Amino acid sequence: MKSFHVYWKAPENKPSRHQHEYSAEELNRFKELFAPTAAKFRKHTHIQVVLILLAMASVVILVVRQDMADEWILAPLAVIFTVIIGGSIVFPEPTCPGCNNSLSDIPREYCPECGSRTLRRKYRFFFPIQCLSCGKTLTGGKGRRYKIRACTHCGIHLDDKGF
Repeated sequence: MKSFHVYWKAPENKPSRHQHEYSAEELNRFKELFAPTAAKFRKHTHIQVVLILLAMASVVILVVRQDMADEWILAPLAVIFTVIIGGSIVFPEPTCPGCNNSLSDIPREYCPECGSRTLRRKYRFFFPIQCLSCGKTLTGGKGRRYKIRACTHCGIHLDDKGF
């Protein structure tokens, strides 16, 4: 009997090759292939931040100016929240052009900041992962505090700026 577990994300693919197995030309080609995706992801993130700030400003105006008509501010607020939620659902997660895995996953083998294979937990479970090469502490949870520059599955360096 098959599992009835609902998968929200695509299952992880085992990379056929890792960063050190690619030639310099192939690595540069992956960077070029990924550049439009990174630019689109950054643009989408900036739009979401602006919309969230607009929504927060609308709520503040609604609370401060209670004598104003509520309808003029509630309708745009509903549209802003719909666009934010819809954009989050519709916009696909960025994937690595080398191994086709999601870049938004929790780091496993390679550091997303520097691409090295020196990830270690500081102590045991429940503690964040730390990269011994760049010293970055990789925390998950409500928001990550690191930039993704390399694939965490195959280690290919994809973007210099990070996102």
